This record gives sequence, structure tokens and C-alpha cells, in this order.
Amino acid sequence: MYYNFDIFGFQKQKIIEKAVQKISDNIDPDFIIHAVPYDDQPTYDFIINHGAKIPSLNSELAQKLLNTIQPSNMEQLKAVFALYRPKPLEKGIIPKYVERRHGRAKTVYKFSEIKEVLKRTYGFLLYDAQIKEIVVKIADLPMKKSSKILKWLKQQADLCTSETDVKHAAVLTYQIAWLKTHYPEQTEL
Repeated sequence: MYYNFDIFGFQKQKIIEKAVQKISDNIDPDFIIHAVPYDDQPTYDFIINHGAKIPSLNSELAQKLLNTIQPSNMEQLKAVFALYRPKPLEKGIIPKYVERRHGRAKTVYKFSEIKEVLKRTYGFLLYDAQIKEIVVKIADLPMKKSSKILKWLKQQADLCTSETDVKHAAVLTYQIAWLKTHYPEQTEL
């Protein structure tokens, strides 16, 4: 039997727990990490400029990805983790994603019926949850149209990962960056 352990997740959680304990003991006894705002631009700037200090983002490739995508919200930070995997790297979709994300290339949707599902990922199928959303969307379409979309899905599905997993990684990364940005002395990396 194979077990998948998220070592970086454990490391990140330990960093967060230690920082929160120091903040609670010395500064704000009511501090709750889950109440931090997820739209703090200085935090995203820290991730882009100092992400190498955060477990799982300390490789040269991760730094390059952060510098090119320049996430400014949670959806884009999730995409960093979704794209930082072998299949998206092999398929060469990162440069296309970056161009679309920065508005230098137009996002073209092969099927208008599923545009809403793919809009947040600039036309790329990144998450397994998107497959489920697409299947629901095409359920009422004529058979010929839904067959074309299903055929396209089969070609793209190997790019997908668990949105829950990447969200978990992104949230922990953001929390560490937020702590380091707002409580640098209490946060040890």
C-alpha cells in the first residue's frame, strides 16, 4: 500500500504553529491565523520576491514560476502549485498560461459552453473539479456537441490535479508569507 505524505505541508504547518504561538503569547492573545485577509498585496509581493524561503517553493524552477506568474490573488497562487508539476511542465503550457494571465495573449475557448468553468484558469483545465463542472454543463447539450467536448476533455485530463490539494498548499504558503510580512520577528523560516 502507498501513502502520500505531504512533507512540505507538515513543515509549513510547524512554521505557522510556532509563529502563531509567539504572536498569541507576546502580542495578541486573540490572534487567529484563519482570520487573516487573503487579498493582502504585501503578502503576495513577499511570495514573489522571497518565496524561496518557504518550503516547497525553494527551487529555481518554483522561483521562476512565481516571478513569471506573479500571483496577486489566491486563484493565481493555486495555479502556481497546479502548474508546478511534471505534466504541465512536459506539455509546455506554463508560457501560454503566463501570457494569458498578463493579458499578452488572448484566451480562446474551444467551446463557449464551458467558458465559465475555464475562465478562472485562463482556458486551461487544471483541476479535477473542473472536469466535474464541465460534465454537468454538457449534460443537456446535444449528443454531437457533448461528444466533442468529452473527446477534448480526455486529451486534457492528464493536466489536472486535485484543487483541494493545491488550495491547501497555497493557503499554507500564503499564511506563512502573511506572518513573515506582518510579524517578521515571530516567524522563523
